[in-house]
Amino acid sequence: MIDLTPTAAGKMSAARARVLDMAPYFADIVHGFTFVGMDEISTMLCTPKMVLGYGTKWAQRADILELAADIVHEVYHVASHHFERGEKVEDPDLFNIAADLTINPMLAKAGWKLLNGVFPDDYGLPDGMTAEWYYAELLKQQKQGKQPKKGKGSGSGEQGSGGGQGEPGDSDPQTSGAAGKPEKPHVCKGRCGSAGGDRSQKEIEDKLNSIPDTGRTPAEIRAIEKNTATAIKAHAEQHGRGSVPGFLLDQAEAFTETSKIRWQDELSCVLRDATGQVQAGASDFSMRRPSKRSIMTGLVRPGMIEQLPEIAIIRDTSGSMGTKQLTDAVKEAYFILQLLGIDEVWFVDADTQVQGKWKRVNSAFFKSLTEAKGRGGTDFRPAIDSAMKLQPRPDLVILLTDGDGTTTDMPPPGAHVVWALVPSHYRRAPAAWGKTIFIEDK
Repeated sequence: MIDLTPTAAGKMSAARARVLDMAPYFADIVHGFTFVGMDEISTMLCTPKMVLGYGTKWAQRADILELAADIVHEVYHVASHHFERGEKVEDPDLFNIAADLTINPMLAKAGWKLLNGVFPDDYGLPDGMTAEWYYAELLKQQKQGKQPKKGKGSGSGEQGSGGGQGEPGDSDPQTSGAAGKPEKPHVCKGRCGSAGGDRSQKEIEDKLNSIPDTGRTPAEIRAIEKNTATAIKAHAEQHGRGSVPGFLLDQAEAFTETSKIRWQDELSCVLRDATGQVQAGASDFSMRRPSKRSIMTGLVRPGMIEQLPEIAIIRDTSGSMGTKQLTDAVKEAYFILQLLGIDEVWFVDADTQVQGKWKRVNSAFFKSLTEAKGRGGTDFRPAIDSAMKLQPRPDLVILLTDGDGTTTDMPPPGAHVVWALVPSHYRRAPAAWGKTIFIEDK
Protein backbone atom coordinates (compact mmCIF):
# COMPACT_ATOMS: atom_id res chain seq x y z
CA MET A 1 0.00 0.00 0.00
CA ILE A 2 1.29 3.45 -0.92
CA ASP A 3 1.91 5.74 2.05
CA LEU A 4 0.09 9.01 1.29
CA THR A 5 1.00 10.68 4.58
CA PRO A 6 2.36 14.17 3.79
CA THR A 7 6.05 14.62 4.56
CA ALA A 8 7.32 17.47 6.71
CA ALA A 9 9.09 18.99 3.73
CA GLY A 10 5.94 18.70 1.63
CA LYS A 11 3.83 20.45 4.26
CA MET A 12 6.40 23.23 4.61
CA SER A 13 6.31 23.69 0.84
CA ALA A 14 2.52 23.98 0.95
CA ALA A 15 2.80 26.44 3.83
CA ARG A 16 5.20 28.62 1.83
CA ALA A 17 2.74 28.64 -1.05
CA ARG A 18 0.01 29.75 1.36
CA VAL A 19 2.19 32.62 2.59
CA LEU A 20 2.87 33.82 -0.94
CA ASP A 21 -0.84 33.61 -1.76
CA MET A 22 -1.83 35.75 1.24
CA ALA A 23 1.21 38.07 1.30
CA PRO A 24 2.95 38.03 -2.11
CA TYR A 25 5.11 40.99 -1.11
CA PHE A 26 7.04 38.63 1.22
CA ALA A 27 8.25 36.53 -1.73
CA ASP A 28 11.88 37.67 -1.56
CA ILE A 29 12.20 36.92 2.15
CA VAL A 30 10.39 33.58 1.93
CA HIS A 31 12.49 32.48 -1.06
CA GLY A 32 15.54 33.90 0.72
CA PHE A 33 15.10 31.52 3.66
CA THR A 34 17.07 28.27 3.63
CA PHE A 35 14.56 25.72 4.99
CA VAL A 36 16.15 22.88 6.96
CA GLY A 37 14.22 20.16 8.80
CA MET A 38 15.74 18.64 11.94
CA ASP A 39 14.26 16.21 14.45
CA GLU A 40 15.83 18.03 17.41
CA ILE A 41 14.00 21.30 16.62
CA SER A 42 10.77 21.47 18.59
CA THR A 43 8.86 23.87 16.36
CA MET A 44 10.55 26.51 14.20
CA LEU A 45 13.46 28.92 14.52
CA CYS A 46 15.36 31.36 12.33
CA THR A 47 19.00 32.46 12.43
CA PRO A 48 20.31 35.93 11.53
CA LYS A 49 21.66 34.36 8.31
CA MET A 50 18.06 33.50 7.33
CA VAL A 51 18.39 29.76 7.91
CA LEU A 52 14.87 28.68 8.90
CA GLY A 53 14.93 25.41 10.81
CA TYR A 54 11.78 23.46 11.53
CA GLY A 55 11.01 20.36 13.57
CA THR A 56 10.17 17.48 11.26
CA LYS A 57 7.92 15.69 13.79
CA TRP A 58 6.09 18.92 14.61
CA ALA A 59 5.67 19.89 10.94
CA GLN A 60 4.09 16.52 10.15
CA ARG A 61 1.37 16.94 12.77
CA ALA A 62 0.86 20.72 12.45
CA ASP A 63 -1.82 22.33 10.30
CA ILE A 64 -0.73 23.94 7.00
CA LEU A 65 -2.27 27.25 8.04
CA GLU A 66 -0.44 27.13 11.36
CA LEU A 67 2.87 26.46 9.59
CA ALA A 68 2.19 29.38 7.24
CA ALA A 69 1.50 31.71 10.17
CA ASP A 70 4.71 30.63 11.88
CA ILE A 71 6.73 31.26 8.71
CA VAL A 72 5.27 34.78 8.49
CA HIS A 73 6.07 35.25 12.19
CA GLU A 74 9.75 34.63 11.38
CA VAL A 75 9.47 36.91 8.34
CA TYR A 76 8.38 39.72 10.67
CA HIS A 77 11.42 39.14 12.89
CA VAL A 78 13.72 39.49 9.89
CA ALA A 79 11.86 42.53 8.52
CA SER A 80 11.93 44.20 11.95
CA HIS A 81 15.68 43.61 12.52
CA HIS A 82 15.00 42.09 15.94
CA PHE A 83 18.39 40.37 15.96
CA GLU A 84 20.27 43.69 15.86
CA ARG A 85 17.80 45.46 18.16
CA GLY A 86 18.06 42.79 20.85
CA GLU A 87 21.75 42.05 20.51
CA LYS A 88 22.95 43.97 23.58
CA VAL A 89 20.02 43.67 25.97
CA GLU A 90 20.34 42.21 29.46
CA ASP A 91 17.99 39.28 28.77
CA PRO A 92 17.89 38.28 25.04
CA ASP A 93 15.28 35.55 25.59
CA LEU A 94 12.95 38.06 27.26
CA PHE A 95 13.49 40.41 24.32
CA ASN A 96 12.30 37.61 22.02
CA ILE A 97 9.03 37.49 23.98
CA ALA A 98 8.78 41.29 23.74
CA ALA A 99 9.30 41.11 19.98
CA ASP A 100 6.57 38.44 19.76
CA LEU A 101 4.20 40.80 21.58
CA THR A 102 4.58 43.26 18.71
CA ILE A 103 4.18 40.64 15.97
CA ASN A 104 1.37 38.34 17.08
CA PRO A 105 -1.45 40.90 17.37
CA MET A 106 -0.70 42.09 13.84
CA LEU A 107 -0.71 38.52 12.51
CA ALA A 108 -4.00 37.74 14.24
CA LYS A 109 -5.55 40.93 12.90
CA ALA A 110 -4.38 40.05 9.37
CA GLY A 111 -6.12 36.67 9.59
CA TRP A 112 -3.17 34.34 10.16
CA LYS A 113 -3.98 31.20 12.15
CA LEU A 114 -1.91 31.47 15.32
CA LEU A 115 -2.65 28.38 17.38
CA ASN A 116 0.19 29.21 19.75
CA GLY A 117 1.29 32.70 20.59
CA VAL A 118 1.97 35.18 23.34
CA PHE A 119 -0.06 38.40 23.37
CA PRO A 120 0.23 41.73 25.26
CA ASP A 121 -3.02 41.01 27.11
CA ASP A 122 -1.36 37.98 28.72
CA TYR A 123 0.86 40.43 30.59
CA GLY A 124 -1.76 43.14 31.12
CA LEU A 125 -0.13 45.34 28.47
CA PRO A 126 -1.65 47.28 25.55
CA ASP A 127 -1.29 46.37 21.88
CA GLY A 128 0.67 48.37 19.36
CA MET A 129 3.86 49.16 21.29
CA THR A 130 7.47 48.61 20.21
CA ALA A 131 9.59 45.61 21.16
CA GLU A 132 11.81 47.87 23.24
CA TRP A 133 8.81 49.21 25.19
CA TYR A 134 7.48 45.70 25.87
CA TYR A 135 10.94 44.53 26.90
CA ALA A 136 11.26 47.29 29.48
CA GLU A 137 7.82 46.44 30.91
CA LEU A 138 8.50 42.69 30.95
CA LEU A 139 11.81 43.28 32.68
CA LYS A 140 10.01 45.24 35.40
CA GLN A 141 7.44 42.48 35.81
CA GLN A 142 10.13 39.82 35.92
CA LYS A 143 12.05 41.63 38.64
CA GLN A 144 8.80 42.04 40.59
CA GLY A 145 8.10 38.31 40.32
CA LYS A 146 4.89 38.78 38.33
CA GLN A 147 3.55 36.00 36.07
CA PRO A 148 1.47 36.22 32.88
CA LYS A 149 -2.26 36.35 33.61
CA LYS A 150 -3.15 33.20 31.67
CA GLY A 151 0.00 31.12 31.81
CA LYS A 152 3.04 31.94 29.71
CA GLY A 153 1.97 32.53 26.16
CA SER A 154 -1.48 30.99 26.40
CA GLY A 155 -3.00 33.93 24.57
CA SER A 156 -6.74 34.39 24.24
CA GLY A 157 -9.44 32.95 22.03
CA GLU A 158 -8.32 30.84 19.08
CA GLN A 159 -4.78 32.21 19.23
CA GLY A 160 -4.23 30.61 22.62
CA SER A 161 -6.10 27.37 22.17
CA GLY A 162 -3.25 25.24 20.97
CA GLY A 163 -0.70 23.23 22.89
CA GLY A 164 2.95 23.85 23.53
CA GLN A 165 5.85 22.28 21.70
CA GLY A 166 5.86 18.86 23.36
CA GLU A 167 6.35 15.69 21.40
CA PRO A 168 3.37 13.82 19.89
CA GLY A 169 1.36 12.12 22.61
CA ASP A 170 2.73 14.39 25.33
CA SER A 171 -0.03 14.47 27.95
CA ASP A 172 1.84 16.36 30.65
CA PRO A 173 -0.38 19.30 31.65
CA GLN A 174 2.76 21.38 32.05
CA THR A 175 3.20 21.18 28.27
CA SER A 176 -0.35 20.88 27.01
CA GLY A 177 -1.79 24.24 27.93
CA ALA A 178 -3.85 23.21 30.94
CA ALA A 179 -5.43 26.05 32.87
CA GLY A 180 -3.01 27.81 35.16
CA LYS A 181 -0.06 25.80 33.87
CA PRO A 182 2.71 27.38 31.76
CA GLU A 183 3.30 25.92 28.34
CA LYS A 184 6.70 25.24 26.85
CA PRO A 185 8.03 28.04 24.61
CA HIS A 186 6.90 27.95 20.98
CA VAL A 187 7.99 29.69 17.82
CA CYS A 188 5.41 32.42 18.50
CA LYS A 189 6.02 32.70 22.20
CA GLY A 190 9.63 33.34 22.94
CA ARG A 191 11.44 30.53 21.11
CA CYS A 192 11.97 31.94 17.62
CA GLY A 193 15.73 31.56 17.17
CA SER A 194 18.32 34.30 17.39
CA ALA A 195 16.73 36.22 14.51
CA GLY A 196 14.10 37.14 17.09
CA GLY A 197 16.49 37.48 20.02
CA ASP A 198 16.27 33.93 21.44
CA ARG A 199 19.77 32.62 22.25
CA SER A 200 18.72 29.39 23.98
CA GLN A 201 19.14 27.19 20.91
CA LYS A 202 22.71 28.07 20.02
CA GLU A 203 23.88 24.47 19.52
CA ILE A 204 21.11 23.80 17.02
CA GLU A 205 21.77 27.07 15.21
CA ASP A 206 25.49 26.32 15.01
CA LYS A 207 24.62 22.98 13.42
CA LEU A 208 22.28 24.70 10.94
CA ASN A 209 24.85 27.35 10.01
CA SER A 210 27.53 24.68 9.49
CA ILE A 211 25.57 23.03 6.67
CA PRO A 212 27.27 23.89 3.33
CA ASP A 213 25.50 26.39 1.06
CA THR A 214 23.04 27.55 3.71
CA GLY A 215 22.43 31.07 4.96
CA ARG A 216 22.75 34.52 3.44
CA THR A 217 25.53 37.08 3.59
CA PRO A 218 24.84 40.56 5.00
CA ALA A 219 24.92 41.98 1.46
CA GLU A 220 22.40 39.39 0.25
CA ILE A 221 20.10 40.17 3.17
CA ARG A 222 20.36 43.87 2.37
CA ALA A 223 19.30 43.17 -1.23
CA ILE A 224 16.40 40.98 -0.04
CA GLU A 225 15.23 43.73 2.32
CA LYS A 226 15.40 46.31 -0.46
CA ASN A 227 13.42 44.13 -2.88
CA THR A 228 10.84 43.37 -0.18
CA ALA A 229 10.42 47.06 0.63
CA THR A 230 9.84 47.81 -3.05
CA ALA A 231 7.29 44.97 -3.30
CA ILE A 232 5.42 46.17 -0.20
CA LYS A 233 5.13 49.70 -1.59
CA ALA A 234 3.98 48.39 -4.98
CA HIS A 235 1.35 46.16 -3.34
CA ALA A 236 0.03 49.07 -1.27
CA GLU A 237 -0.17 51.31 -4.34
CA GLN A 238 -2.11 48.67 -6.27
CA HIS A 239 -4.42 47.39 -3.53
CA GLY A 240 -4.54 50.31 -1.09
CA ARG A 241 -2.56 51.13 2.03
CA GLY A 242 -4.84 48.97 4.17
CA SER A 243 -3.73 45.84 2.28
CA VAL A 244 -0.36 45.92 4.05
CA PRO A 245 0.28 46.22 7.82
CA GLY A 246 1.00 49.85 8.60
CA PHE A 247 4.38 49.35 10.25
CA LEU A 248 5.64 47.32 7.26
CA LEU A 249 4.61 50.08 4.88
CA ASP A 250 6.30 52.72 7.06
CA GLN A 251 9.51 50.65 7.11
CA ALA A 252 9.34 50.12 3.34
CA GLU A 253 8.95 53.82 2.64
CA ALA A 254 11.86 54.67 4.92
CA PHE A 255 14.05 51.93 3.43
CA THR A 256 13.45 52.94 -0.20
CA GLU A 257 13.79 56.67 0.38
CA THR A 258 16.56 58.01 -1.83
CA SER A 259 19.78 58.44 0.10
CA LYS A 260 21.50 61.81 -0.10
CA ILE A 261 24.87 60.34 0.93
CA ARG A 262 27.33 59.80 -1.93
CA TRP A 263 29.26 56.53 -1.81
CA GLN A 264 32.48 58.54 -1.97
CA ASP A 265 31.53 60.29 1.27
CA GLU A 266 30.59 56.97 2.89
CA LEU A 267 33.88 55.38 1.80
CA SER A 268 35.78 58.40 3.08
CA CYS A 269 34.13 58.03 6.51
CA VAL A 270 34.93 54.32 6.65
CA LEU A 271 38.56 54.88 5.70
CA ARG A 272 38.96 57.72 8.16
CA ASP A 273 37.47 55.55 10.90
CA ALA A 274 39.72 52.60 10.06
CA THR A 275 42.90 54.64 9.71
CA GLY A 276 41.98 56.57 12.86
CA GLN A 277 41.83 53.31 14.79
CA VAL A 278 45.21 52.35 13.38
CA GLN A 279 46.77 55.69 14.25
CA ALA A 280 45.33 55.83 17.76
CA GLY A 281 48.24 55.17 20.08
CA ALA A 282 50.57 54.43 17.17
CA SER A 283 53.26 56.86 18.18
CA ASP A 284 57.01 56.45 18.30
CA PHE A 285 60.17 58.38 19.15
CA SER A 286 62.28 59.94 16.39
CA MET A 287 65.30 62.24 16.22
CA ARG A 288 63.78 63.75 13.08
CA ARG A 289 61.58 65.70 15.43
CA PRO A 290 63.55 66.34 18.64
CA SER A 291 61.75 67.21 21.84
CA LYS A 292 61.62 71.02 22.13
CA ARG A 293 61.86 70.82 25.91
CA SER A 294 65.04 68.73 25.68
CA ILE A 295 66.67 71.28 23.33
CA MET A 296 66.19 73.95 25.99
CA THR A 297 67.99 71.81 28.55
CA GLY A 298 70.95 71.17 26.22
CA LEU A 299 70.40 67.40 26.15
CA VAL A 300 68.67 66.62 22.87
CA ARG A 301 66.19 63.74 23.03
CA PRO A 302 63.90 62.25 20.37
CA GLY A 303 60.37 63.58 20.17
CA MET A 304 57.08 61.78 19.64
CA ILE A 305 55.82 61.29 16.07
CA GLU A 306 52.57 59.84 14.77
CA GLN A 307 52.87 56.78 12.54
CA LEU A 308 50.77 56.87 9.37
CA PRO A 309 48.96 53.62 8.56
CA GLU A 310 50.13 51.32 5.79
CA ILE A 311 47.46 50.75 3.12
CA ALA A 312 47.17 47.89 0.61
CA ILE A 313 44.71 48.11 -2.31
CA ILE A 314 43.71 44.91 -4.11
CA ARG A 315 41.88 45.32 -7.40
CA ASP A 316 39.76 42.31 -8.35
CA THR A 317 40.41 41.77 -12.07
CA SER A 318 38.33 38.63 -12.54
CA GLY A 319 36.17 38.20 -15.61
CA SER A 320 33.02 39.36 -13.80
CA MET A 321 34.40 42.86 -13.25
CA GLY A 322 34.06 45.97 -15.39
CA THR A 323 37.47 47.59 -15.89
CA LYS A 324 36.23 51.17 -16.01
CA GLN A 325 34.31 50.89 -12.73
CA LEU A 326 37.31 49.33 -11.00
CA THR A 327 39.71 51.94 -12.31
CA ASP A 328 37.44 54.79 -11.21
CA ALA A 329 37.00 53.20 -7.78
CA VAL A 330 40.75 52.75 -7.28
CA LYS A 331 41.37 56.37 -8.16
CA GLU A 332 38.63 57.54 -5.80
CA ALA A 333 39.96 55.45 -2.93
CA TYR A 334 43.49 56.70 -3.46
CA PHE A 335 42.51 60.37 -3.61
CA ILE A 336 40.73 59.91 -0.28
CA LEU A 337 43.91 58.42 1.16
CA GLN A 338 45.77 61.48 -0.06
CA LEU A 339 43.43 63.62 1.99
CA LEU A 340 44.53 61.55 4.98
CA GLY A 341 48.11 62.57 4.30
CA ILE A 342 49.36 59.22 2.95
CA ASP A 343 51.85 59.54 0.09
CA GLU A 344 52.24 55.91 -0.98
CA VAL A 345 50.18 52.73 -0.86
CA TRP A 346 50.65 49.11 -1.84
CA PHE A 347 48.78 48.02 -4.98
CA VAL A 348 48.21 44.78 -6.88
CA ASP A 349 45.76 43.17 -9.32
CA ALA A 350 44.37 39.74 -8.47
CA ASP A 351 41.84 37.16 -9.65
CA THR A 352 42.40 33.55 -8.51
CA GLN A 353 45.99 34.51 -7.82
CA VAL A 354 48.10 37.63 -7.43
CA GLN A 355 48.82 39.09 -10.87
CA GLY A 356 52.38 40.35 -10.77
CA LYS A 357 54.28 41.87 -7.88
CA TRP A 358 53.03 44.28 -5.25
CA LYS A 359 53.98 47.89 -6.05
CA ARG A 360 54.52 50.96 -3.94
CA VAL A 361 52.61 53.56 -5.96
CA ASN A 362 51.80 57.27 -5.79
CA SER A 363 49.28 59.59 -7.41
CA ALA A 364 50.97 59.56 -10.83
CA PHE A 365 50.38 55.78 -11.05
CA PHE A 366 46.64 56.06 -10.35
CA LYS A 367 46.13 58.94 -12.74
CA SER A 368 47.21 56.75 -15.65
CA LEU A 369 45.90 53.35 -14.45
CA THR A 370 43.83 51.67 -17.20
CA GLU A 371 45.24 48.18 -17.80
CA ALA A 372 43.87 45.25 -15.77
CA LYS A 373 45.80 42.00 -15.37
CA GLY A 374 44.04 38.71 -14.83
CA ARG A 375 40.41 38.31 -15.99
CA GLY A 376 40.00 34.77 -14.63
CA GLY A 377 37.96 33.54 -11.63
CA THR A 378 38.09 35.03 -8.13
CA ASP A 379 39.77 33.83 -4.94
CA PHE A 380 40.58 36.53 -2.40
CA ARG A 381 42.69 34.31 -0.17
CA PRO A 382 46.01 34.40 -2.11
CA ALA A 383 45.89 38.19 -2.45
CA ILE A 384 45.07 38.77 1.24
CA ASP A 385 47.72 36.25 2.34
CA SER A 386 50.35 37.95 0.20
CA ALA A 387 49.34 41.37 1.55
CA MET A 388 49.97 40.17 5.09
CA LYS A 389 53.56 39.23 4.09
CA LEU A 390 54.43 42.70 2.81
CA GLN A 391 57.07 44.79 4.54
CA PRO A 392 55.99 47.18 5.88
CA ARG A 393 52.88 45.16 6.70
CA PRO A 394 49.57 46.88 5.85
CA ASP A 395 47.23 48.07 8.60
CA LEU A 396 44.30 48.46 6.19
CA VAL A 397 43.40 46.33 3.15
CA ILE A 398 40.92 47.69 0.59
CA LEU A 399 39.45 45.18 -1.87
CA LEU A 400 37.69 46.67 -4.90
CA THR A 401 35.43 43.91 -6.17
CA ASP A 402 31.92 42.74 -7.03
CA GLY A 403 32.24 40.28 -4.13
CA ASP A 404 31.91 37.15 -6.29
CA GLY A 405 34.76 35.08 -4.88
CA THR A 406 36.12 32.83 -2.16
CA THR A 407 37.60 34.00 1.11
CA THR A 408 38.34 32.78 4.65
CA ASP A 409 35.97 32.52 7.60
CA MET A 410 38.13 34.86 9.69
CA PRO A 411 39.69 38.25 8.87
CA PRO A 412 43.46 38.62 8.57
CA PRO A 413 44.93 39.17 12.04
CA GLY A 414 45.93 42.71 12.91
CA ALA A 415 44.51 44.37 9.79
CA HIS A 416 41.31 46.24 8.96
CA VAL A 417 39.50 45.23 5.73
CA VAL A 418 37.16 47.29 3.54
CA TRP A 419 35.09 45.58 0.83
CA ALA A 420 34.38 48.25 -1.80
CA LEU A 421 31.68 46.63 -3.98
CA VAL A 422 31.32 47.96 -7.52
CA PRO A 423 28.09 47.76 -9.57
CA SER A 424 27.42 44.26 -10.90
CA HIS A 425 24.77 41.54 -10.97
CA TYR A 426 26.41 39.90 -7.93
CA ARG A 427 26.90 42.75 -5.42
CA ARG A 428 27.44 40.91 -2.15
CA ALA A 429 30.16 40.96 0.48
CA PRO A 430 32.05 37.66 0.35
CA ALA A 431 32.55 37.62 4.12
CA ALA A 432 30.69 38.64 7.26
CA TRP A 433 33.82 40.39 8.55
CA GLY A 434 35.23 43.70 7.37
CA LYS A 435 33.38 46.90 6.43
CA THR A 436 31.28 46.98 3.25
CA ILE A 437 30.73 49.97 0.95
CA PHE A 438 28.46 49.85 -2.12
CA ILE A 439 29.97 51.98 -4.86
CA GLU A 440 27.02 53.40 -6.79
CA ASP A 441 25.62 56.72 -7.88
CA LYS A 442 22.94 57.94 -5.47
